Amino acid sequence: MSEATRLEQLLQRCEKQPMLLDQWLVACVEQSRQISPAVDFRLQRASEALLIEGSAEHLVQLLDKLVANAVEFSTPGQPICLRADSDNGDAVLSVSNQGPSLDPGMQDRIFDSMVSARPQGQQTQPHLGLGLHIARLITDFHGGSIYAENLLEEPGVIVVVRLPLRRPT
Repeated sequence: MSEATRLEQLLQRCEKQPMLLDQWLVACVEQSRQISPAVDFRLQRASEALLIEGSAEHLVQLLDKLVANAVEFSTPGQPICLRADSDNGDAVLSVSNQGPSLDPGMQDRIFDSMVSARPQGQQTQPHLGLGLHIARLITDFHGGSIYAENLLEEPGVIVVVRLPLRRPT
């Protein structure tokens, strides 16, 4: 819980800088590949430059939380897919994995503090359910939105982050 509280305090003092989302995303995927070499990470980059106002340090933390969650819930041998694109003035980043689908009503709740979608009987240690809450705090700081939904074609989940694109000056 102190991680979320500390993050909220840091975000209050943090300044956003112009940054290219695509460059940041490629670096984060490479880092994820080093951390989890057995996982097949697939990246689909945007066809255009996505310039946002953000904190690279916190966006790395956001993606780390989303990727860690996807890895934990993915079916072994199935890829984790990351995608960046633009839509209606927003940069749209998604992380999807095949694996268990979300129970009805959990799509919104998984971003709340102290909420976990892990089955109680399968947990080897207590889990506080803070990772996706932290992802939402970071998304909110960047003026964006975050949501999760079940995949349509196969069992699994996609988490989508929308961040406002920087307006030309």
